Amino acid sequence: MGSKKELDLHLEKKQLEWLEAMAKKYNLPSAGKALRISILYTKQADDDAAIFAKVQSIIVDTSDLVETRQQVDDVHDKYLQDLVEKYGLGSKDKATRLILDYVMTSGDEATVFEVKRCRHGETCKNC
Repeated sequence: MGSKKELDLHLEKKQLEWLEAMAKKYNLPSAGKALRISILYTKQADDDAAIFAKVQSIIVDTSDLVETRQQVDDVHDKYLQDLVEKYGLGSKDKATRLILDYVMTSGDEATVFEVKRCRHGETCKNC
């Protein structure tokens, strides 16, 4: 298992509330776990160009942003950094907000949160 790191993120208030609601609904230990699942779901969708190439037109009202500290695995952090560099997103904050926007609008909650996605299998307690 890779090491985890803390990320200070600025998310839309509704996104943080959604992560917290998903954690509660699907018995996840934290909003951070819901975030990690969302990142992995997006990565496995393998549709980055369609998801991130259109982002320049998306503008967030900065007064609606909340600061949160979430724990991610190194692989998630690297994926976020790769997105920032490849699509000129400016920050991991923006990459994360776009991932959450994608998952919240495109994904079926049960598909996102009930399907085990890690390589460790069904009995994994860490992922």
